[in-house]
Amino acid sequence: MGSVMMGLRLSQEIAVRVEAEAKQSRLATSELLRQIVTAHYESSQADDAASREKDAARRFQQLIFEIGKTVQQCSGSASRQSRKR
Repeated sequence: MGSVMMGLRLSQEIAVRVEAEAKQSRLATSELLRQIVTAHYESSQADDAASREKDAARRFQQLIFEIGKTVQQCSGSASRQSRKR
């Protein structure tokens, strides 16, 4: 995995807090920011995957429901036709 250099502007208040946290964690400020951004995007990717999985399960359940409904309609129509005879 490669890396790309990016510039970043923060308000003075946030910059001071980030620098203090980096110093407390014994990390370079850029390393702390990299960890924060990485954690955010890894988390959102996991959320996206979970959402896609739930969506697929919901679509599957809907498909099963529709198949069951169609089968009932077909058997109802077949029994009505046999009564007509």
